[in-house]
This record gives sequence, C-alpha cells and structure tokens, in this order.
Amino acid sequence: MVISSIIFIVLALLLSYLYYRKTTPNISFSKKIFLISLRTITYFVLFLLIYSPIYNNIRKKKIPENIIILNDDSNSVNLKKLNKQTILRDSLIKKISDRGYSIKSFDFSDGLKGNPKNTLLIKTLQQLKNKHLLKYSKSIILNSDGYFHDSDLTTLQNFPIPIFPILRIKNSPLPDLKIEDLKINDEVFRDEKTPIKIKIKSTHFSGKAEAIINYDSKEIRKNIFLDSLKINEINLNAKFSKIGIQKISIEIRGNNLKKEINFYNNQLIRNIVVKNNRNKVIVVSDELNWDAAYIIKSISGEKRWKSKFYLFRNGNFYLSQKRKSLPKMLETANLLVIVQTHKLQFTKQQITLITNFVKNGGGLLFQGKFNPELKKILPIKTFYSQENIDIMTWTNNIADYSIYSNLKNADIPPISFWEIEPKINVKILARSNNYPTIISSKYANGKILYLNCLNLWKWELSGKNQSYFNFMNHTIKWLGSKNSKLFEATLPKYDFDLNESIQIGLEAVDQNLNPRENIEAKISVFNSKKKLVFSDFFTKKNQLWKIQIPSLPKDSYHFEVIEEKTGLRSKGDFVVNDNNLEYKDVNWNESALQYISEITNGKIIRKVSDLDLTKPHISEETSLIEIYLYKKWYFFLIFIFTFTLELFIRKRNGLL
Repeated sequence: MVISSIIFIVLALLLSYLYYRKTTPNISFSKKIFLISLRTITYFVLFLLIYSPIYNNIRKKKIPENIIILNDDSNSVNLKKLNKQTILRDSLIKKISDRGYSIKSFDFSDGLKGNPKNTLLIKTLQQLKNKHLLKYSKSIILNSDGYFHDSDLTTLQNFPIPIFPILRIKNSPLPDLKIEDLKINDEVFRDEKTPIKIKIKSTHFSGKAEAIINYDSKEIRKNIFLDSLKINEINLNAKFSKIGIQKISIEIRGNNLKKEINFYNNQLIRNIVVKNNRNKVIVVSDELNWDAAYIIKSISGEKRWKSKFYLFRNGNFYLSQKRKSLPKMLETANLLVIVQTHKLQFTKQQITLITNFVKNGGGLLFQGKFNPELKKILPIKTFYSQENIDIMTWTNNIADYSIYSNLKNADIPPISFWEIEPKINVKILARSNNYPTIISSKYANGKILYLNCLNLWKWELSGKNQSYFNFMNHTIKWLGSKNSKLFEATLPKYDFDLNESIQIGLEAVDQNLNPRENIEAKISVFNSKKKLVFSDFFTKKNQLWKIQIPSLPKDSYHFEVIEEKTGLRSKGDFVVNDNNLEYKDVNWNESALQYISEITNGKIIRKVSDLDLTKPHISEETSLIEIYLYKKWYFFLIFIFTFTLELFIRKRNGLL
C-alpha cells in the first residue's frame, strides 16, 4: 500500500506538471505551483479510490505474558477479614510486575462483576475464555475463600492454564453453629408420619443448645447437647394436616453463646409439598398366598402408592377380619389386583361394580385361574381346566412396552399355567408351551393385564437385579396411571434459593408408558400476584424433556404446562426463598482450593516465595487494519474541494 501510494503521488505530480507546464495566458510561478498542487491532490485521491479503495495496514506488536488476578468479592468473602490475604496478594502483584509480566485484575462472584450473593468460578473462567482474555496468560492467581456453588468443579481438569489459590488465613477460633443439612422427603402425604433428620455442625463449641422447629402451624422446641467433635443429629416424626406447599423452618441457639463467626447459618427454611393421598391399590384373593404377598411387597417400595389386602370369603371382603364394602373399597382406588388360586364367586352386584370400575378408567391386574364371571372384561375366549408347569418366554410384542424392555433376557423359573385361548385384538406378551401366560388388553377406558399363571413370585428368588419387583412396579404404575400421569411436569425439589436456576422436567408417555417423541409443550410461570414472569417451550436434551428457568426473585410461583394439540396439561408450584448461600459459608474452604490447584497443575500460595516465576515469554502479534476509503466522507470532501478550487482559480485567471 505504501509503494502504491508513492507511485500514485509521483504519477499525479507528473501529470499535473505536464498539464500546467505551459499555460495560456501565462500565469505567475507561484500560482502555477499552487494549481499543480491542487491538481496533484485531486489525481492522488482519484487514483486511491479507483485502484485501492481499501487501505491495508499491517502492524506488529510485542506482547509480554500476563498473569490474571481473580478477586472474589462475594458476600461470603466480605463477611471475613482479609487483611493478611490482601497484603499477600499485593506483595505477589509487586513480584509479578518486577519480573516483567503484565497484570490483569478482575473482581468476580456470580461471574465477572456479578451478583455478590453467589460465587461461580466455572462461569467466571468461561467468561474470561469467551472474551479471549486467556490468550497470553501464563496463570491465574485466585484470591478467594474457596466456597463456590458450581455444580461440578471437575470440568477444570481441561483448563488451559494453572490456577494458584492464595491461602494465608487460618480459620477463626470463634465458635459457630451451622445447620448442615435437613433431610425430609420433598413429597409427603397428609396425616402420615414423616421422618425429619436435622444435621448440626458445631465448631469450637460443645454444650447445651435449643432447636426450634416450626411447621404446619406448630412450634417444637428441643433441648440438645452439641459436640464439636462430631456431626450432631435431631430426629423426629412430623404430621402435616394441610395440603400444598408447606414451609419448615429450623433455628439453633446455643445456650450462653453470645458471639459467633456467623449467625446466618443458624437457621434454615425448606419447602415441601404435602399431597392429599397416595395412589391406592386394592389386592383381593381367595386365600393368603405368596403371589399376593409379593405383589404387596413390590407396592410397598413405591412412595406414591399404598396397598390394602382383602380376603374374599362367602361373597364378602374382609380386611383384618373386618367386613368391608366393595363400593367404598373401589371409591378412591387406582388399581384392582385379583389373585385367584381356586375360585372367587362374586355376586352380580360385585361383578357390575368391578366392570364399571375398569370401564371408568381403573386398572385391573388379574393373576391365576380364569374367572368366568369376569369373562366380559378379561381377555380370555376359552378356558381349559388342564394345568401345566413349564418355563415362560417373552414374545416380540414386549417391544411395544418400553417398561419391560430390560426383561427380555430375565431368568424366570417354571410356573403353573392353564391352557387358554385368548380373545382377538389383545396382545400376548409371554407364552408357556405355546399357551399365552401374560396378556395385555383394554376394556373401555381401563387397562388390563392378565397373568395366566401362579407361583410367579419365585421369579424374585431366582432372578437377578430384582427383576420380579421391577416387572411388578412397572406394571402397577402402568395399569394404575390416569391420563394426568401420562403428561407430568417434575421438579427436583420445591424450594430454591435466590440466584439458583430452576430446572423443570416433563414426563410424556403413551398409554403403554412408552416415551413420546414429538412434543410441543409450553410452560407458563406466574408469581403470587398471578403475573406471567416466564414462558417458553420444552426442549429435548439427552432423551429428556427439560426447560431451564433463570433465577427468580423471592416469591411463591405457580406454573402450567400445556400441549395444545392433545389438550394435555400439568401444573405445579414452587417457592424461591431469600436464603443467601454466601452467608452460610464461614472460615476458608481449604480442601476446595487445594483441589483446584491440583486439578489445574497449580499450587497453594501461602507466601510470596511459593510463586515461582520464569522470564515472561514475549509474543509478537501481527494485526491487519483495513480502512475502507470509500466509506470516509472526508476523502470525497477533499476531492470536491481541490477540484472546485482549481476550477475557480483557472476561471479567475482566464485559463483555457
């Protein structure tokens, strides 16, 4: 570009000189020089715009290696006195500068210049990377207390430069009481005993304390003795009388303990959901037997389900030798299980009740010898009284039921079965000696699974990985699931802290509990004033439908998920507390800082001499600067000015 500019200047000057070498009339030498200069400038600008409208300038710059200083300015750090830590950091900065390194210093918390109520190291480092600030960096000096709320620090394993955490402070000898953990199910059921376990950490304090627990409009005070050498526990059972989201608050007070490092971590608030009732399974049989017992045992492992066993004798149902009414039994039931070992002789009224229960969407699991009184709803056309014993094998139809996909190679011992002929339009899932032993069918709105066998419980004794219980659990969920359970939004918990992202999942399955592939589900989130605060569609990640909601302010929230084309919907609630995670962190998390230094090939800096520095590497950066001349207005202004000025002077002097 420089050479071409010189050529353009010489050419413009030469052409201008030749043009004004002889003029008519003759003009003075000074005017001639001035006109030649104007014409030279006009030609030069014109040549640049025509031949080279883009000006390229190559610059070379020497850049020394730099070291990044990351200063944690979160609330947890501001609670502590960092005088010694700051002095060490400043001494390190002087050493780094004296060795010839450039220094880049950044404050961070929830990212660079982020919210001090949270500390995210991974997010901060990713921001540095995205802004290309690590390009000429040799290492990072980390000035922090070590309390980070990143979900996974192992991602630092691939970080390109070492991190050197500063650790000069010794942990305070002052006492501190902290509620370390509260264990309670996120979902509990009304009027049922709910175990609560509270873990308390007592640092530099052993003695009497008081725990104050508030829930369900009750206050419980417990006198406890805290031991500083171990994690202290409080165990109690609670009953909740109200349904919906319920708050539990816990506070710890040490007797005669007037001074602590941090009082913020002496209390904890947790929100749970209290549900009305568990899903109900009615198990009926003509005698006590192992098949019924193992079905009940499999149900007991599911927290959302409960079962009751009724013995049927002489046309009546008995629960613990007390006669019960079938209408009341089925009134709130999701699933009816009938195990027939000999013969159940139901009355016409009972048959009608069972038929209507299935017709209206109730599930039916029938196991054992065929009952002709229920022929209308059972998937059997013909029953032969011949009983056989043989092994059971799965059919290809099992592929239509993803819930049974892992049972294809299950080791099932020989079972007792009967020779039967199934109805049409049913699915045979398993056979024994070519006779159906497991049949799936429908009756109106209800789902039915017929087990043409007994002694299936022995499968659990010989099977691996609790195959029998898995089979029964999946079967009970499938048969007992109403349509509302086929499209259900799920939360990992029901209360969140400030600045905590909220992830909601969506379970969408068909009538056979097979996952649905194409879903257009939209979520709408409302605050306590019923104002819409968030709305978006679910997306599929790693075979799961999820949506991430950004952090929300303190409030109670309600959400609704709707799929327009199917009309399916799900709803739920959650709470955002004003718990500040930073205020719970006291002292210094030396183990986290040590881990960060090791995983990134750095080391802990306790004194200035711990930082070894070699001579900084000088990099040369070549940059290309492009100037678009045709976009510069002043180039055209110069051209117009010199051209018009020349014309004006020529006309005034009478030049042709």
